[in-house]
Amino acid sequence: MSTAKRFAALVSEDLEHIRLMCRAIDVLILCTEDGFNVSSSGANEVQINKLSAVVSSMMSLGESAFHVLATNAPVANIVIECASSKIIIERVPYRKTRFFLMAKSGNVPLGVVLVALRQGAIAIGKKLADFNRSSPQGEQA
Repeated sequence: MSTAKRFAALVSEDLEHIRLMCRAIDVLILCTEDGFNVSSSGANEVQINKLSAVVSSMMSLGESAFHVLATNAPVANIVIECASSKIIIERVPYRKTRFFLMAKSGNVPLGVVLVALRQGAIAIGKKLADFNRSSPQGEQA
């Protein structure tokens, strides 16, 4: 099994936990900083691939905006709202590689979705660190 598939299998429980914490989440994606899907649910493959690329670009744009304003801290999350739904992007806290979680939810309180994503991102970040420590030399997620 490839490294990416092993890591996707490792975090599937965390992604399911996020969806259980906020049942209004109907699309959930874990993607890499370069816009590739690691694990996802709730949308077809074409949508997932496009959304993964958009998530990566949006986080880069957010960091560029903060850089212009002389705030060089990484973007923690981005929220997009319309009348009937929300898209929230949350950074997975990990030092070596950047991963992002994206959730699309129905019309529920923003805090409910943010808490679920943040807790999931923290859990995935810890598993990522453990995964890379236990992987053979040179093999990283």
